[in-house]
Amino acid sequence: MSLIHIASSRKILLLGIALNVFAITVLGVSALPFGYKCLAFGISLIYGNYYFKRYILLSHPRSVVALTKPSDTLFWTVTMANNQTVHAALNSNSLVTHFLLVLNFKCEQSLQLTTLLTPESIGYRNYRRLLVYLKHTHHLLKQ
Repeated sequence: MSLIHIASSRKILLLGIALNVFAITVLGVSALPFGYKCLAFGISLIYGNYYFKRYILLSHPRSVVALTKPSDTLFWTVTMANNQTVHAALNSNSLVTHFLLVLNFKCEQSLQLTTLLTPESIGYRNYRRLLVYLKHTHHLLKQ
């Protein structure tokens, strides 16, 4: 499998915004004291900022910006935004659907990396090839 460059995705942006709006709405109508609501609202905004940098802008140092799967090994080559390259194994708890891939990788030194992929973030052709590869080589899509 060739090198797959990962770009920002509007679908992932919309998903992140929808989840944050939902969380803030639930906090607003909950029966928590005002102080707890403010604390939870602040935590939600901090996580939203982290999510935005890590999965949408891909500017966080541990954001995955490229993937390569050499055919002669079980390990993937994962390139992060800080130009660090690590060899990682794909975890079986990854989510594979026809519109979203959530790939969880286990690296050396107990480092865990997650990447969110949509057809628009890696290109429809690469997405389809990756989907077929995952269907035929892993038990992720046994349905």
